[in-house]
Amino acid sequence: MVAGVIGSQKFSYDLWGDVVNTASRMESTGLPGRIQITAATYDLLKGEFVCDARAEIDVKGKGAMETWLLNQRRPPDEPHSIVPGQDSSSDRSRT
Repeated sequence: MVAGVIGSQKFSYDLWGDVVNTASRMESTGLPGRIQITAATYDLLKGEFVCDARAEIDVKGKGAMETWLLNQRRPPDEPHSIVPGQDSSSDRSRT
């Protein structure tokens, strides 16, 4: 990611890079009122949050991507497991 100031009269701070583009694609291909995350983000959050797998989606400039929908914080006493409605085949490399 690269950040910088643009302009000589009116300054504006902006961010560029693949991570910014991916975040934009997650927002634009997501579902209304839901938070869509990448598989990499899911790997970081799966122990703390309940997530539902989505079918692979075609993401402009990225191709097919495995994505997840964030549901809720996982109760502290609940271990990571397959959640009802979650496709267990999508979780094959994540447990």
